[in-house]
Amino acid sequence: MNLYTCTSDKCLSTGDECLQLRNTEDFFRKRSLKFSKLDATWIHFAPFIVSPTEGIHVEVINMIASYLHVNINYVESQSLINPLAVEPKFKENFYDFSVVPYVNETTQFDKTMTFTEDVPVYVTPRIVINKKWQIFYREFDNKIWICFFIMIVFLYILFKFSHLIFPYKSDFSAFEIILGVLLGSIGEINTRTISLKLLLTLYVFFSLLFTTIYRSKMFDMMKTDLSTQLITSREDILKSNLKIGMPGAPFIRLLKLSQNPFESALVANDRVINCFNFTACVDRVVFNKDIIAKRLIKAMQFLIPAIYLDSKGRSLIYIIKDPDVVPFHFGILFLKGHPLFEKFNKNILLLKEAGFIRHLCKIYESNYEKAMILAQNKQALQYSKLQLETLESTFFIYLFGITASIIVFSIETYL
Repeated sequence: MNLYTCTSDKCLSTGDECLQLRNTEDFFRKRSLKFSKLDATWIHFAPFIVSPTEGIHVEVINMIASYLHVNINYVESQSLINPLAVEPKFKENFYDFSVVPYVNETTQFDKTMTFTEDVPVYVTPRIVINKKWQIFYREFDNKIWICFFIMIVFLYILFKFSHLIFPYKSDFSAFEIILGVLLGSIGEINTRTISLKLLLTLYVFFSLLFTTIYRSKMFDMMKTDLSTQLITSREDILKSNLKIGMPGAPFIRLLKLSQNPFESALVANDRVINCFNFTACVDRVVFNKDIIAKRLIKAMQFLIPAIYLDSKGRSLIYIIKDPDVVPFHFGILFLKGHPLFEKFNKNILLLKEAGFIRHLCKIYESNYEKAMILAQNKQALQYSKLQLETLESTFFIYLFGITASIIVFSIETYL
């Protein structure tokens, strides 16, 4: 790639014509510096910073450090850094400079000029769902429903048969005994018709299945089976070689408001809703069906305009654009009078003037456009049902446990 610059020390003496530089080596003068290693604190604020080796900011800083013969040791910070709060860490850990997002001016530090271009690309990891969250309550195959019904009928016949062989004197019917086992106790249950008894038993039995297998075992199995389709952490995203970005200010506020993982935070006009806990979101939407769940379904369509897919059409992450379109500016924070300050500042300006940083930004924009094209291919959105084979072992283990409980309860009742 050819770089161009019109900085004074790079311009021809004849006028404004600029030199064409074949590579970036002409930007830098290799010198032996007294400081051979620098520590830099960094945070996740992608696409500018993703990791010590990922992101526009890091690529630029590493390039400059390489040509200045300086090794940078990045030290991760969990929160945004205020210059006034940085100084004690500099003294304690001997940090030479800090890579931080926009900071206020302070006389205690020198800060390089901001150099990042405006890149409105923000990618946020999310769980695999379709637009209406139907995957959470429609993944049962018809075979499973048929199996559930057959097992209920089988239990009814079994109890009727056992009642004929081992008659007992009790005010409780076979249905009432089954309900007692399922519910944990026998209460004021008085059903007269077979249909009502069967309906009540089916309801209780299905409820138990949903609150045991579905809410625990099944959900873990779904997450395991979809491990290649889910991105739930920064490490997963880095392994997938996806360039990610953090959401803008409204979503940062949302994250701060959502300290309780079992609650969904509402922001602005109550249309922007997010949830940062996988199980809690599903439990709320599938089982509680409260007003938050209903609004959440509506809000997801607004919050997530596109779904990022892999080569097989599987959902990986959701891509959102910052609604405020606020540009992010980054600088390097040096202790006052640091000898490398002017060198870094000068080289950053050279790279920006040459268009190299803009070139990096266009790469991110290109990735975003590719993701949008994939997301618009609705035919690639395929959600397979959870087949009976997936639940076979768990289902029969649970069924065996219920059967054993009923037998023990019956023996204790009859004898």
